[in-house]
Amino acid sequence: MGASLTDPASAADSRDRAGLGAQRLGRPGRVRRQLWPPGLRLVTALIVAVASHGCAEPSPLVTIENPDRQEPPLLVSEFRQPEIIRDRINPAYTILNATTEPARIRFESSGCSCYQLLHDGRPLVRGDIFTVPAGERASVAFAIHPPDSAGESSYQATLAWLQDDAERLLPMQLTIAALADVELLPEVVTVDVREGAAAQSGPVRLRRTTRGRTDAEGDPTAVDNLPEVRWDDWRLTEELEVAPGLWRREWESRIEYTPPADFGGSARLALRVRPPGETGEQQPLAVTLLAQSTTGLRAPRKLPFGPIAIGATRTRRVLISSADDLAFQVEAATADPVYDLRILDDAPRSRVWIEVTLRPDQPGPLEKRLTLKTTHPESRHLQIALTADVRPPSHTSPVHHHQSVQ
Repeated sequence: MGASLTDPASAADSRDRAGLGAQRLGRPGRVRRQLWPPGLRLVTALIVAVASHGCAEPSPLVTIENPDRQEPPLLVSEFRQPEIIRDRINPAYTILNATTEPARIRFESSGCSCYQLLHDGRPLVRGDIFTVPAGERASVAFAIHPPDSAGESSYQATLAWLQDDAERLLPMQLTIAALADVELLPEVVTVDVREGAAAQSGPVRLRRTTRGRTDAEGDPTAVDNLPEVRWDDWRLTEELEVAPGLWRREWESRIEYTPPADFGGSARLALRVRPPGETGEQQPLAVTLLAQSTTGLRAPRKLPFGPIAIGATRTRRVLISSADDLAFQVEAATADPVYDLRILDDAPRSRVWIEVTLRPDQPGPLEKRLTLKTTHPESRHLQIALTADVRPPSHTSPVHHHQSVQ
């Protein structure tokens, strides 16, 4: 079966040689020579060649055992404990040389300069070569930095087996998943406010994952007590094993937002929630509530100017937009020597920019109320609070600052 064919006529020639040999040994009978047509000779040769190739033993290779590996997930808190990482994460890979010759291995690359591949405890540099003896194994390992947040991390590297006339790439990949111990989702929730009425958000979910199943530990609690915000009662909606030994519980609630009297068409609030069983020592979780009117105009309720010295001026540019895309115009309804108002868009538009320039004349906290009249049917008036921390006059030249607020 291991014969190789170099001439399509070799099969017929071998039959001729066999007959002549029988005649020399004095066997009875007459040697018959058969001349095969060239086409038949070629077909016969190909059949024998294919059969010979199919029976050949596979060539021994240099390989990496289990080159694409997914490690069991850990909690983010567990990645801060080296003994747990050593017990549960194996960053080493075995190179097997199944040939009869020493194998030369070259380090080609890694997926990122933020981690390294080690051989014999030494970081490999691109182009480094080491040898694996015939029939033996060698080990390389990723030197990784534990993740500090939830998500999936992938570590990749490529080696090359150097042969006399060829190279064979040996890629490897290590994937590690980190699960959050506790998280509040989503990070931002929105509510659509219609005509000043209360509005409710979509679901807000608090998830806690632990090593091993735990007993009931109460419900999440809201930290902030704001008059315009009310949380629904939290309810436990899920309890399951998300990975071997890791159990997750999920609670759900919703937020009801009632716009205050000075609601300017939009509001942004940071709301804090304390997970079940935690005390004031731990930092609470936070979700941002974004309330927006679906009709009328949107404008900031407050316009802070920050610290400013007497004699200096500071300008803020403010965008007023229509929630329903109706075109409108704006004009000042109040006047004050402390600030100047400039309307940048005179023609009716669905987005109007205004400029407010502050020039304080008294030290101390400043709060002025700017009232605007508009032609929008749902928002005839807008009020914006102007605030500043006015300092004594500066000995340097007056400075003028510009900033835009949307």
